[in-house]
Amino acid sequence: MNNFYRTLRLVFRYKWTLAASTFTAIMVALLWGFNISGAYPVLAVISSNESLQNWLNNDIQKTQKNIDDLNTKIEAIQADIKTQNDPQVTASSTNLPRLQAELSTDHSSLKAEQSHLKRCQFFQPYVEKYLPGDAYAALFVIMMVISAGYILKNIFLVFDSVLVDRLSNLATLDLRKKFYRRTLRMDLGSFSDARVSELMTRFTNDVNAINNGVQTVIGKAVREPLKMFACLIFAALICWRLLVISLLIAPLAGYLIRRLSKTLKRANHKALEETSTLYNILSETFGGIKTVKAFTMERHERLRFHRNSKAFYRKSMRISWLDALIHPVTELAGIAMICLTILAGTYLIIKNQTYLLGIKICDRPLEFTDLALFYAMLAGSIDPARRLSDVFNGIQRAFAASDRVYQLLDREPSVRDPAKSRTMVRHHRHIVFENVNFSYLPDQSVLNSINLRIPYGETLAIVGANGSGKTTLANLLPRFYDPTGGSIRVDDVDLREVRMRDLRSQIGLVTQEPLLF
Repeated sequence: MNNFYRTLRLVFRYKWTLAASTFTAIMVALLWGFNISGAYPVLAVISSNESLQNWLNNDIQKTQKNIDDLNTKIEAIQADIKTQNDPQVTASSTNLPRLQAELSTDHSSLKAEQSHLKRCQFFQPYVEKYLPGDAYAALFVIMMVISAGYILKNIFLVFDSVLVDRLSNLATLDLRKKFYRRTLRMDLGSFSDARVSELMTRFTNDVNAINNGVQTVIGKAVREPLKMFACLIFAALICWRLLVISLLIAPLAGYLIRRLSKTLKRANHKALEETSTLYNILSETFGGIKTVKAFTMERHERLRFHRNSKAFYRKSMRISWLDALIHPVTELAGIAMICLTILAGTYLIIKNQTYLLGIKICDRPLEFTDLALFYAMLAGSIDPARRLSDVFNGIQRAFAASDRVYQLLDREPSVRDPAKSRTMVRHHRHIVFENVNFSYLPDQSVLNSINLRIPYGETLAIVGANGSGKTTLANLLPRFYDPTGGSIRVDDVDLREVRMRDLRSQIGLVTQEPLLF
């Protein structure tokens, strides 16, 4: 996971594009919430069968009456409390705690009614000024505004998608270049046939998986939670306690998704390893096709390819099962959340209550329009959550791919330039191999105590059987490898004390294999 975050840090190099992407994502989320909230006046017109102006005026009058009633009730309770506290009153004061609790409840209800009145009075001038007096005409205007909001939201969504693609492609472009530079710095031992196919896999398959993961994180994984939070904030403004009840199932769903995500990452890591093995088999078979045909090894190669393809298939199916489980978990959590809210909210409306099972849910009784908008906001938050369930596999695949890419990116070459290099003049004296030892593997020595002096201008041919170390000896001179023991000097200068660029600029090399660039 930390390796994937290192890739994400590359995104912050492009601050203006990132800022524009964040802005468009926020606008998409806000417009998503505002467009859903447009259902409130529509429900108000339909349920009351009158113009929005009349509905709002009636609501203001009703709220003002509730405020007056509460003020009267509070004054009466305060008078009772004063009487209970009078030392001259001999009556029992056992009612005092009840009166104080009732007073606190009425104060909360009064504040809620006053807040509601302020909101209605804030919107009243705009409703009177901009909406027609006819109910159906007002409904038509509201629907046109909601449609314009959805068009504007989709415009921002298009720009956000393009900006996200730009950021992900720029980040992976930087990663590819960084990976390529580091790979070219590696010593020759990193480029055997098997390792070349592994490098090709990580350059193509793994980096593409990282690109998709970055695209998902700065796209859906930012935009969809913002949309979800916008709806939840609107729902909290209606009744935050009812929202808490509806979210009781969320921790369990989050725990299950987290467990599935960890398993997905491990499965994706194994699938990527099998992909590398397939690349290796293809590279060996097609690169050595002449040998395969000469020794009639076609059947053997087919079986080898079949076994690895079958293993890749099994791991891919495991990923498919895990990925398929995430969607039902999130959907089930959403349905449970809606069901809990319907049961609680319907009880509050039917019974005209503000308490549920002795717990205070709202400060003022909920209206049908309030509860309907609350349900709409919950439904609006479930859709982004459902979309998020589709991105877990891509993100976990990107985590696994990042680990594989940075595993190679963090390597240091075993052959490197010295911290302080010596100047190497044009070769004019001799080349000396002194007690040179070398081995590719610790327990398999290739060269033992080689001592050799080659004067300047002399031509030397090294002859021997295959595998006797001729090519290895030649590869030590341009520092494709460093000897594990002894030293090689050119004009009495140890090769490990000079820069490889200075050394190799004086060497001409004709390889055994013909190459065309």
